[in-house]
Amino acid sequence: MKKSKHGSAYLRFLALCHALDYQTMGKASHSSVRLLEEITLAEFKSAPYSVTQVMALVQVASPATIHRKLQDLITSGMVQVKFLDGNRRTKFIFLTDSGHKYFDKRGALLAKTQLA
Repeated sequence: MKKSKHGSAYLRFLALCHALDYQTMGKASHSSVRLLEEITLAEFKSAPYSVTQVMALVQVASPATIHRKLQDLITSGMVQVKFLDGNRRTKFIFLTDSGHKYFDKRGALLAKTQLA
């Protein structure tokens, strides 16, 4: 197999991310991490997902799986559900401090692999 500089850097980053995932979230499934990434991207774009919108993310998993994984993320302290602006009918999902720290660590891992 031919090794490229960029391919090797990405694979080092991926290995470090898997280690971080295990350290931070235990035996988190791929769908849990993918769901967390989707929630984070929405929050980053200043358009946090409602619970209903998250349940419709069929590219991540089935609604039943998403429901279980969302509950796992809430229980693990990575995300929280909140009401916004007095609207008591729609719940939105946000990262917690632990969730933000997790992505800060991932960013540091990316920087580390770029320097290597």
